[in-house]
Amino acid sequence: MSKYSYKKNADYFKFYGARCEKLLFFPCAVDNEFLLKQANSVDKKQLRLAYHIGAEDIVLLYVGQFIPRKNILTLLKAIKDLIDTGFLNIKLLLVGDGVQKPELESFVQRNGLNQYVIFCGFKQSHKIYPFYAGASILILPSYSDPSPKVINEAMNFGLPI
Repeated sequence: MSKYSYKKNADYFKFYGARCEKLLFFPCAVDNEFLLKQANSVDKKQLRLAYHIGAEDIVLLYVGQFIPRKNILTLLKAIKDLIDTGFLNIKLLLVGDGVQKPELESFVQRNGLNQYVIFCGFKQSHKIYPFYAGASILILPSYSDPSPKVINEAMNFGLPI
C-alpha cells in the first residue's frame, strides 16, 4: 500500500506502476513509530558500501521528483561551487526520477561532477530506508512543496535537514 497526500503524489506512484487500489489517501503524515523501527534496524554502512562512498565523505541526500519546482539544478550548481573551491569529500545522492532528469544528467556531465553526484533512480518507500540511514544530511531545495514528507521521514533517521 502506498500513501499519498495530494493528487500529484498519486499520479507519480501510478506512473511507476502503482495500482489505484493500492493507493491510500493519507494527508501530510508519516508513521513515525514504523520509521523509527526502520531507522534502528537498517545498517548505516550498507548505503556507503553499495555506492562506494568513503567513510570520510559527507553524503547529501535529495529524495523526490526531478521537476523544476524542486529546484535540483540550483543544488547541482551549489555542488559544483563546493567542488570548485576544493571541497572534494562530498557525494550527492539523487533519489527519484522525472522529466528534468536528462537536463540534470547533462549538467553533471558538462561540469565533470560524475564522481560527486550519483543518480540512484526511483525507489519504492521500503527501499528508501538505507538512503536515509547512510546519508549525512537531507537537502530539500524546493521553492514550492505542498507536502514535503521527506523531512519527517529523514528526521526519524536522525538526519539534519
